[in-house]
Amino acid sequence: MKLNQKLTLYFALSKLIIIALFVLLLPTLFDWYSVYTIDKFLKIQRERVFKNIKDNGLEFYLEGADSYGSYTMLKEDYISIQPIQPDALIEQKEIDDQIRVIGQDTAEYRILRNVFTEKGNYYLLEIGRSQQTIDLYSSLLRQVGLFLLIVLCVIASIMDFYYSRRLLKPFWAIINERLIKQRFPFNLHFAPIKTNTADFILLDHALQTLMENINKAFSREREFTANASHELLTPINILQNKIENIIVEEGLSEKQLAKLGEMSHTLERLRRIVRALLFLARIESRQYAQKDTVMLKELVLEICDELRPMLEEKDIQLAIHMTTHHIKNTNRELIFHLFYNIINNAIRYNVVGGKINIYDRQLNDLYHVCIEDTGKGIPPEHIPHLFSRFSHDHGSGRYGLGLSIVKSIADLFDIHIDVASQQNKGTTITMTFKKKPSF
Repeated sequence: MKLNQKLTLYFALSKLIIIALFVLLLPTLFDWYSVYTIDKFLKIQRERVFKNIKDNGLEFYLEGADSYGSYTMLKEDYISIQPIQPDALIEQKEIDDQIRVIGQDTAEYRILRNVFTEKGNYYLLEIGRSQQTIDLYSSLLRQVGLFLLIVLCVIASIMDFYYSRRLLKPFWAIINERLIKQRFPFNLHFAPIKTNTADFILLDHALQTLMENINKAFSREREFTANASHELLTPINILQNKIENIIVEEGLSEKQLAKLGEMSHTLERLRRIVRALLFLARIESRQYAQKDTVMLKELVLEICDELRPMLEEKDIQLAIHMTTHHIKNTNRELIFHLFYNIINNAIRYNVVGGKINIYDRQLNDLYHVCIEDTGKGIPPEHIPHLFSRFSHDHGSGRYGLGLSIVKSIADLFDIHIDVASQQNKGTTITMTFKKKPSF
């Protein structure tokens, strides 16, 4: 999962958790707030009543009667003033919930009680608000609060999404320009990514420095390989000539000739290794022009004709099923080496009387060439190291550079190589050309 997807998921989950917690706490929170608001309202009403009594006297309410009572049409609020005896005072809460009968209806009210004296008489003031009204008020607050919370969370999520995309835009640019688009050896002619985030600036600079160091190290290794190969070829050729001159001399015993033959064979093997290293250095330094147009079927037929003696020696049946097409902007010599090494291995490691099938196919805009053999197969633990330099040649006990050359050529032309093998059943090597061929 990509970083922006993880951030988006995190932001969404965090908002959902906040909403869930809010929903769980909502009843308790708004019930408390509703009661708090109603209690405050009742106290304000009490202050108004006492102000009226102070300004106009108690008769403002009693109007000649012993007590006073009033309630709204829907009986949501009521107020009462009634005389009480001093000895009837009982310690009770200032505000609590009680049931009252108003008219013919019985309802639960939130009631504020206050005892006061007027002209030596004791009176009880009660101001109440219907519990139904309180519940309605609380429910309305819950709905409004939940709606606002959801709207704010949606807005916050959208802002988080776009801000994270904007914030991470330089990061994706670094990944794209420094890693995805780059091929080894790296092209270092690029401008720094525009960003004011210190971490991204540091990352971009670190990647540039790392790529420069890798290029320098690779260049040193390539130069050393090329120079060493050139320098080694001369003494190898001199030794080879001297051994050949000694062999033609008369008077040598069979044992001496056998020793000289072994020395000549070893020098020839060393010469092949040096030439292969020089060849690799030239490939990796891109010294080969890429201007040729190659007909792959003709190239494969030419290679198979050249390897015909090996095929006949092992009585191997060869089948070629390839369409006619060509690949532009490539190098014929390198493509020849690529196919030659793979087909040569398919013959060398095949069984006597085995089969080799070479065919191509077009899948999802990608062109594939497959080379199947019925040989010994490759042990699974050897496949990851198959293209490494001087890797152990499976089944032969030798170390070589053939498949390393194959990998370098494939990398140069952006060809992906996949190896599927089963021991004692055979191996299939699939080459996928990312550059679409022309038919």
